[in-house]
Amino acid sequence: MLSYDWFSAVYLQSDDCREKGNQCMKEEKYIEAMLHYTHGIKCDPRSAYLYSNRSLAFTRMQQYYYALKDAKTAIQLRPNWTKVCRRLWPYVWLHLARLISADNYLTHFPSLLLADVSCDLPLTMTLS
Repeated sequence: MLSYDWFSAVYLQSDDCREKGNQCMKEEKYIEAMLHYTHGIKCDPRSAYLYSNRSLAFTRMQQYYYALKDAKTAIQLRPNWTKVCRRLWPYVWLHLARLISADNYLTHFPSLLLADVSCDLPLTMTLS
């Protein structure tokens, strides 16, 4: 049986990775930030915050496929989290839409359909 101390150590390690990643994002070191978030996810794979932050890092690196995957995971972990549902998710979709045409979407990204995620998005959206 795992002790409470072990869980505390894992949480502190993942939180430390998140803070280091956030600092790298401020310094525009997106690859380094992504690596910190990835390590944090390995420590705590149920952290929607880490997936959300890594999604933003991927977006800044113009890796929209991975950004969308992480945004989807963050929404699945915290379906009512408005930061992901109303900011990050549409932002990633916007950039992804610029890269591919609508008729090619289903061919290239069938596993990332919006229907796979339960997130209450408004009918109209503005980016801030």
